[in-house]
Amino acid sequence: MNTIQMKNIQVYHILSLSFLKIPDEQLIADVQDVIDISSDADVFNLKMDYTQLFIGPHKLLAPPWESVYNSPLKLVCQEPLLEVRKFYRDAGLVLNTQNYLDDHIGIELEFMSYLWKYNLSEAKNTFVQEHLAQWVPDFCNDVIKNAKTAFYRDIALFTKNIISIESESKNLAGVN
Repeated sequence: MNTIQMKNIQVYHILSLSFLKIPDEQLIADVQDVIDISSDADVFNLKMDYTQLFIGPHKLLAPPWESVYNSPLKLVCQEPLLEVRKFYRDAGLVLNTQNYLDDHIGIELEFMSYLWKYNLSEAKNTFVQEHLAQWVPDFCNDVIKNAKTAFYRDIALFTKNIISIESESKNLAGVN
């Protein structure tokens, strides 16, 4: 495994955790070990920001599911969820995500870590083009616009940029 591959595995894993887990001091430290961002808020304010962005109880400021962005009804559990689930299955994975829908940003980013780990380049390129590039920029823009902390704005900007790089690198390589 080369250095770039190892770094991408680590980056996608930590990005996944940053969207899946309510922040605590350990998560903040882990994120800062992998990604060069600063935390401008204490854990309480980061938890508040995370909750308002991704959990509720009111209207979510940045819904973390592909279905909300890529389905006509803008609801969870729509066709994109089934497409992503099929993609995982075709790659040899059956997920046990009892607490998260399969099209959650954190699950999709963890899948990217898996694709990098097993050097599944064609599947990775297809997944980026058919899924991540189709909704993650809008999701990240919602986070950037609505986050109260620089921590989540920076995570979203970093995520948006890495997906853009993945998408462009595939296009530059002439892979269709």
